[in-house]
Amino acid sequence: MKLNTVNAPDKALLVLLVCTRITDVVTTYIVTPDLMREKNMLTVYVLHRNWLLVIAFQTLFTVCLISLFIYVKKKAQFIPLEKKTLSIHSFFSMQFFCDEHSFHKLLLHSPVQNKPLYWYLAAYYGIVGMITAGMMVSAGNIMGPAGLNLFWFPPYWIYRIVYIGISLCMGGIMTERHMQYLYSSCHASDQAA
Repeated sequence: MKLNTVNAPDKALLVLLVCTRITDVVTTYIVTPDLMREKNMLTVYVLHRNWLLVIAFQTLFTVCLISLFIYVKKKAQFIPLEKKTLSIHSFFSMQFFCDEHSFHKLLLHSPVQNKPLYWYLAAYYGIVGMITAGMMVSAGNIMGPAGLNLFWFPPYWIYRIVYIGISLCMGGIMTERHMQYLYSSCHASDQAA
């Protein structure tokens, strides 16, 4: 089964990514228009507190992530398996490593086969993580002027670690759900054939 079409849920995900990136830039501008109080290391040290560079970076990053997602989605496909009754983790282990008991290898090893499907799931994970981070940063920026922004209080790095951790967890949870969806749709197409 090939995953070459960008369907409605994928389009909604990509629109949400663009919206959260725009909201992040707009709320940051509302809170710190001169970027002198900005604590984001990327903005301060790499982009030199320059709004033009910040907007260009956000645009380029978003376009690259969307392009990667669409490209690998068009390349991704499932390798037909002879054994049809596998758990979701065994199914993806067979897709990536030709062994139904090696799903844990994804933490330390690159897949030996079906790399487009792997990169599609990695891009999906990245997009969900960026959406979650964008929502939390925007919410923090909106709460900031009201005196409710926890990110202003020292130590700032603890809050940064917390919302990066939450973004990574949400990316993992949603990617797991997306893998279940792909697994069930692959089973449905096998039974229809």
